Amino acid sequence: MRLSLEESLDQKTSLDLSQRGLTSVDAGQFDSYVALEYLYLGKNGIRFLPSGIFDKLRNLNTIKLPQNLLTTVPAGVFDQLINLETLDISKNGLETLPSGLFDNLKLLETLGLSNNHLRNVDGLFNHLVKLEHLWLYHNRLQNLPVGIFDNLKSLKSLAVSNNELEVLDVKIFSKLSSLDYLNLSGNKFTPTGLPDGIFTPLSKTLKDLRLEGTHPLLISPEKFASLTGLEKLNLQGCALETVPLGIFDPLKNLKELVLNWNRLKTLPAGLFDKNSRMETIYLGGNPFESLPSNLFNRLQRLEFLFIKCDELQFLPVLNSSYLKKIEISTALKTKYKHYKNPPTQETLNLISSAWCRCLNPIVDPSGFDISSIPGNFVCNAKHFGLLLDKSEELLGIILRGGNEFYETLQKEQIGIGCVKNSKKFDGSFTKYIFLVEPNCM
Repeated sequence: MRLSLEESLDQKTSLDLSQRGLTSVDAGQFDSYVALEYLYLGKNGIRFLPSGIFDKLRNLNTIKLPQNLLTTVPAGVFDQLINLETLDISKNGLETLPSGLFDNLKLLETLGLSNNHLRNVDGLFNHLVKLEHLWLYHNRLQNLPVGIFDNLKSLKSLAVSNNELEVLDVKIFSKLSSLDYLNLSGNKFTPTGLPDGIFTPLSKTLKDLRLEGTHPLLISPEKFASLTGLEKLNLQGCALETVPLGIFDPLKNLKELVLNWNRLKTLPAGLFDKNSRMETIYLGGNPFESLPSNLFNRLQRLEFLFIKCDELQFLPVLNSSYLKKIEISTALKTKYKHYKNPPTQETLNLISSAWCRCLNPIVDPSGFDISSIPGNFVCNAKHFGLLLDKSEELLGIILRGGNEFYETLQKEQIGIGCVKNSKKFDGSFTKYIFLVEPNCM
C-alpha cells in the first residue's frame, strides 16, 4: 500500500501515519508539509526511503520510523534536517548504514538504532555534538573501535546491551564526560573483556550501570573502585557464587542494587556496611541457605527488599524506618504461618485504632514479621507481627515486649488473648509474646 495524501497541509505541524499498512513512500510525498515538526511513520511495512524524501521538511524536529522493514537508509536522506532533535529507526531490519549518515544533524539529541541487525556503526557519530541519548541495544555489534564515541561530549545515556561484544578497550568511554547511564548487559564479554579502569573516566558522572549476564570474573572490586557517584547497579544473572567483601564499599551513594538470579548461597557479613544510602535491594532467585543476621544493620534508609528463596529459613534484622515493602518466599510464609510482607494500609488503619501508626516494619531471626511501634503508651512495645490463617485472614496482632508493656496494655484495656514466654532474643532477659485479637481493638 502506498501513501496517498489528498490535500496539502502547509500549516500542519504534526503528522501521524502509523499503522496504515504502508509499504513505500514516494519522493516529494511530504514536500507541501513545510511547517511539519513531528512525523511518525512507525508500525508499517516500509522497505525503502527514497533520496530527498525529507528535503523540504526543514522545521522537522522529530522523525519516528520504528517497526518497519528497512534494511538500509540511503546516504544523504537526512542531510537537510538541520533542526532534527529526535530520530528513531529502531525495530527494523537494518544491516548497514552509510558512514556520515548523521553528519548534518548538529542538533540531534536522541538517536534510536536498537533492535536491528547492525554489525558495524563506525563513522556514524563523529559530528553529533548535541547527542544525549544513544540506543544501540539488540543488534549484532561485535566490536566498538576506540574513538567511536569520542565526540559525544553531551552524551548522557548509552545502551549497547544484547549485542555480541567480547572485549572493550580500556579507553572506549574516556571522552564521555557527561554519561550518567550505561547499559552493557547481555553481551559475550570474555573474562578480560572489561579491563580494570574502563569505568574510571565516568567516576564523576555515572549514576546507573547495568551489567546483567556479565561473566562473573568481571565483577570485581577493581571495576567499581572509582564509581563513587553510582546510584544504581544491576548485576542480575551474572552466575555469581560469591560477592567479595568490600566490593561495594566505594559506592557511597548507591541506592539500588540488583543481584537477582545468581548462584549465591550466602552473603558476607558487613557487605553493605558502607552503603548507608541504600534504598532498594533485589536478591530474588538465588539459592540462599543463610544470611548473616546483621547483614542490613547499617541500611537505615532501606525501603524495599526482595528475597525469594524457598531454602532460606530466617531473614536478617532490618532497622530501617523507611521500609515500605518486603517480598520473600512462599516457604517462609507457610512455615511460620505469619504474613511476611509489611502491613497493607488497611491493616495499618486497623492497628492504629489500638496503638498509633505502625512504622518501621522489620524481620527478626525468630521468623516473626515485626515492626517498631513508636508512640506514648506503647513506647516499650518493641515489635509486632500479623498472625493469619491459611487463607491469610487476620487472626491477631503479635506484640513482643516486657512486663512494663504488658501492664500498660492492661491499663489501656486492650484485650490480650494469649500471653506466653518467648525465648531469649538478646541473651540477657526474656520478653513476652502477646496476641491481641482483632475484636479487642
